[in-house]
Amino acid sequence: MNNIQNQTKALNLFHRQQSKNRVSHAYLIVGDYGTLDYAKYMAMSMMCGEQDIGACGSCSTCQRVESENHADFRLLSGKEQSIKKSEIISLKEYFSQSSIETAGHQVYIIEDVDNATVEAMNSLLKFLEEPEGDIVAILTTRSENRVLETIRSRCLTVQLESMNHKVLFDKASEQGIDDVDAYLLSRMNHNLEELELQSNSEVYKEASSIFFDVLECLNQRDYLSAILTLQVEGIKKKRLDRERLLLLFELLELSFSSQGQQEQTIHVRTNNITNVDRIHLLQIVLSLKDRIRPGVNINLVIDQFGYELTKYYKNL
Repeated sequence: MNNIQNQTKALNLFHRQQSKNRVSHAYLIVGDYGTLDYAKYMAMSMMCGEQDIGACGSCSTCQRVESENHADFRLLSGKEQSIKKSEIISLKEYFSQSSIETAGHQVYIIEDVDNATVEAMNSLLKFLEEPEGDIVAILTTRSENRVLETIRSRCLTVQLESMNHKVLFDKASEQGIDDVDAYLLSRMNHNLEELELQSNSEVYKEASSIFFDVLECLNQRDYLSAILTLQVEGIKKKRLDRERLLLLFELLELSFSSQGQQEQTIHVRTNNITNVDRIHLLQIVLSLKDRIRPGVNINLVIDQFGYELTKYYKNL
């Protein structure tokens, strides 16, 4: 639960609701990190046997919610695979048949709800439209706009606060991490432990290696070599699975949208890219990044990236 310690506003909001006995029937938790931890804290708070407001975190009820082993708590995750309609239906059936184990609420969390299929979202919408008893829904997402508006309108939206990236950048640099890597990693992680873990991971090493090659080509305005690099590494050599491709696009996004005191760190690698090019490249990256969901065809995304680059540079 360390990731929620700096979420003072969000915690105070929920605690006030509890103190007034006005807990909502559905929440949408939006943030770049810590959304699942915050959602689980909310679930524990509503079911904790030791405290009326907040969660003690140590009683058997809190521990069982944390380990996802409580009869009145369920978690669906869209982190690795799309959430299917059948899973939403099973969830509804479970709570319609299950008796409340302890006094309090029944709670379900849907992590990364934006990765649910359209059919699943429509089924979830019906579930939210007809709340029963003390069932509380907690949905999480990194991008509020990717959640159906009809679902958003039925939830109380809670926006989590972002991390101070400069502090993390400075700490990473002090640990001897290359400044460019420190810049990128400090914007994708939320504490030094997570940053060092990703820095040493094979996923980051492989994705960043290809990323730097592509970025160098784009910085030299050699878009054909950038396309060829992705095709060879991603399609021919199959070095880019969904996780690595998504990370590569996140790195490109950071490179083209860099701001703040450390922006010169990455601008050394993008100094020949004009502001106009930067805007268009960012648009291309964002549009394709949004397609990299569970089950995506990696080759098609890479080919589309090549097509969009060619179309842009040929029209200059």
